[in-house]
Amino acid sequence: MLGGGERQVLASVDVTGTLWAVAGAGAPAALRARLLDLRRDLPRACLLDAGTCADFGALAETVRRARLALRSRTLPDVTTLHEREVAVLLADLPAPAAAAAAARILGPLPDELRRTLRAYFDHGRHAARAARELNVHRNTLVYRLGRVAALTGRDPRAFDDAVALRLALHLTDLDRAH
Repeated sequence: MLGGGERQVLASVDVTGTLWAVAGAGAPAALRARLLDLRRDLPRACLLDAGTCADFGALAETVRRARLALRSRTLPDVTTLHEREVAVLLADLPAPAAAAAAARILGPLPDELRRTLRAYFDHGRHAARAARELNVHRNTLVYRLGRVAALTGRDPRAFDDAVALRLALHLTDLDRAH
């Protein structure tokens, strides 16, 4: 119990180890602060804020979408369901189709180039920031992006190619065991 009255909270852990918390109308701000405090003690935990629901039907759909968002192996410490929309859409794809698409798009791309792409996309395709995160010179990052283009036939600096590559990386981040 994390509150009372209109601030009442129902919390439960499911078989996957996911803590689900549903709050009354007056609880969201206080609940979020309390959950953030709890998360600090759990270094591998992620706080996914799924927003509000008007009724139980909407709550069931939100829980379904949240389960899909949580399939990602790489989640930030704190995020929202809204921010994870692409992951939700991709997690809903059949596993064989998702695996085939990722393999077709990324092809033989080695891990180092996949990490380079992730950093590049995580920094909004800003090469200097991505290079700093990777602890490499900007020219090294640009060279690696050229290698990605040569190996995949898709240039991450071109918008449509970047979208395809980013989606493929999302597909490889999904934990299909759930």
